[in-house]
Amino acid sequence: MTFDKNFLLEQEYFDLDYVSPSERSINLLAKICKNNCDPYVLIIPPSTYWNPPLSSGKLYIKYKEKLKKFSNKNGIKFIDAEEVIDRNDINNYAPIGAHLSLEGNKKLADLISDNLSDVD
Repeated sequence: MTFDKNFLLEQEYFDLDYVSPSERSINLLAKICKNNCDPYVLIIPPSTYWNPPLSSGKLYIKYKEKLKKFSNKNGIKFIDAEEVIDRNDINNYAPIGAHLSLEGNKKLADLISDNLSDVD
């Protein structure tokens, strides 16, 4: 059986009753860090160059909003790397593949550092 990339786009993937692996991970993170740590959830935007259907479609936007809402519901700070990573700027991504470039990683590191410095 082959995986159809459009499957998630065609399905009601964001049905209210569906709990994604990401949400289960956030639940576990919230339980583990109840009194011991300050967890964060961070999302890195997909490149419009390397993955046009995902980055420009409704799926990514819905996924990001659902993660943000679920993180906030669990008292976990949500960091949206789109604050510093422009998904339309190829310079933020590696020359081959959808990983971040050195420049993109530097921006991401600064964003994380800024958020960590906001901790009381």
